[in-house]
Amino acid sequence: MPRSNWIARSLVLFALFLAPVWSAPRAVSAEGFLDLYLGASFPENGDVDGRASFGGVPGATISGTDRIDYDTAFTSGLRGGYWFEDAANFIGLGLDLSYYGAYGEVSNTPVDIEFDVAALPITPLLMVRVPIAVEDGFPGGRFQPYGAIGPSLTVSIAYADLSRYGVGLDDFADASFDVGLDVGGGVAIQVAEPIALFAEYRYTRLRPEFDDEVDFDFGPDIDIDLDPDIDVHHMVFGVSFRF
Repeated sequence: MPRSNWIARSLVLFALFLAPVWSAPRAVSAEGFLDLYLGASFPENGDVDGRASFGGVPGATISGTDRIDYDTAFTSGLRGGYWFEDAANFIGLGLDLSYYGAYGEVSNTPVDIEFDVAALPITPLLMVRVPIAVEDGFPGGRFQPYGAIGPSLTVSIAYADLSRYGVGLDDFADASFDVGLDVGGGVAIQVAEPIALFAEYRYTRLRPEFDDEVDFDFGPDIDIDLDPDIDVHHMVFGVSFRF
């Protein structure tokens, strides 16, 4: 999908999720929110399935599974949506746009290969919370444990530095679109009527498929497929604006 179409569809989806908030006085009683957060991501060391085909020659294919040791990385995001009020004030809908990385090395090959993945998920979320200390102006309570789950529609970009092989190989680079999983929970403390602070744990699961034709100086090009398992734990802290 062209990048411009992907961005346009994302904005439309974001608008559809927020539409009930804009029409709240007539259609539904809801508390809108906009969250900004930063934190760290901790990818689990995992497997990557690899296949290499040489110049389209039938039978000239090798395959195998290797381990990747990932490093701690940075994560950030923006989330908008609304919490219902009155009898359903424990239910919410949201749309989360975030970024995280899984950067590591394939360490049990003849030489260590750097393998980096940057992920850009858009996740529609079903959210639940426990309103505690509900007061006027605080329909969700001043203290709000919450949880969320949804399918992450993820564009991921992979890069591998193959120059360490020292045999005239170009670098590997590709992008993939896949549907993963995003689940997590946290605690929000509403310090003022329009502002809450929160801490949150998230788990994301992604199974992308990358494919690139790599130039080889001393022979035919090599078609390389890499399918990594990317399971990431995130700890984030943020601020929420309520309206």
